[in-house]
Amino acid sequence: MRLTSALGLAAMAALANAQPASAVQMGKFAGKKDFDILHMHTKIGTFKLINGQGRADISFSGSMLVSGYKGDPLVVQGNLRKEFDRDGRTVYFGKGRIILSGSWRAVQWFGQDMQGVWFGNGVIRMRGEFDKDMNTGEYWFKDPKDLFYFPSMGTIDVPLPYKPPPSAKGVTPKKRVKTDG
Repeated sequence: MRLTSALGLAAMAALANAQPASAVQMGKFAGKKDFDILHMHTKIGTFKLINGQGRADISFSGSMLVSGYKGDPLVVQGNLRKEFDRDGRTVYFGKGRIILSGSWRAVQWFGQDMQGVWFGNGVIRMRGEFDKDMNTGEYWFKDPKDLFYFPSMGTIDVPLPYKPPPSAKGVTPKKRVKTDG
């Protein structure tokens, strides 16, 4: 009985620390079961949202390419100017904020001072660079205490909804036998 009570309290504490998507962050996609939330920020880096859908709200300095977008009209705020618009591809440059609410083939950003929230599904490919404080950037899902870091060597692909990689628990390395020959 005590174990059951302790587990119940632990579950409630975990939920209290969780940061689920707000109504604004979900937008018209509220209630979608196969969607998840991703929060991210970096001082300098790049990402690409691949074959995604949902609502993405991204503030940044630099360039952003939006390719194959279908959905509500883009919300473009700040000092962003359209540099290119042809064949389903639009490039914005400057400092500001873009909000997408729909589906896309790709949304690619590179630059500085990026902060974003994406509620949806798809894949994000990301890379961070070291800033003056030797940070590459951080991202998290529902719990801001459960941080992951933008890689600085190469890129990583992260699926949304998030699925942790398989665990190596219980794996025992095989002992190698050296043979002469």
